[in-house]
Amino acid sequence: MFTHETLDVLYQNAVQYAVNGFNDRYKKIDKDFEDMDIQIFAGYIPEFSKKTISRSLARKDEDAMFLSTEVNVIKLPSNDYYKFLLTATFFIMDEVLYLNKSFDVKHNQEVFHAVIPPQLYYTIRFKCVKILEEDVKLVMSHNIAFHICLDFAIQMLLDKHSDTLMQVETNRGLTTEYQKRFIKFGNEFLELSRKKNKELEIEYVNLEKRYDWNAMIK
Repeated sequence: MFTHETLDVLYQNAVQYAVNGFNDRYKKIDKDFEDMDIQIFAGYIPEFSKKTISRSLARKDEDAMFLSTEVNVIKLPSNDYYKFLLTATFFIMDEVLYLNKSFDVKHNQEVFHAVIPPQLYYTIRFKCVKILEEDVKLVMSHNIAFHICLDFAIQMLLDKHSDTLMQVETNRGLTTEYQKRFIKFGNEFLELSRKKNKELEIEYVNLEKRYDWNAMIK
């Protein structure tokens, strides 16, 4: 992760999202507003990566100090509710993206990773499955990515792909009753998050856009 090859791409995407959000907001205010060009930030991206690399090398093994300096850190306690919610999310995603050959996994990886880059997906997955052993702390970017992953998993159980998943999920313990429970818990979690963001007047453009994963996935 901590190389210019990886971080430059992540920062490029982050700046692009920020600029797109800025442009969209001001176009609503002024229809004659001229889009800001991302190229004005191009020279800063290698420096962002350089500082991140330097910080990672200086960081202690224990991440608590690092996390305490980040904004919008959320903590998911290692209880039965979150263990089930997080592990079931990535169990379903692994089936659709990698394991179940009834799906077009190559196509599915392409469309999903166009939204969540593979490096970010692997990182958030690694962090979330640690819920089986300890509390999970997610910084803002990982929190957003998890919300998108959770919505993806819920959609896979609600429409045309549910039958494809049904047999393997039942065989591996995710019975129909557990699937219903996952959909209920997942939707409650997403709704509560949106409610809190609205109360705090926080707007995440990434979460405002809803993806029709059932239409995109094969």
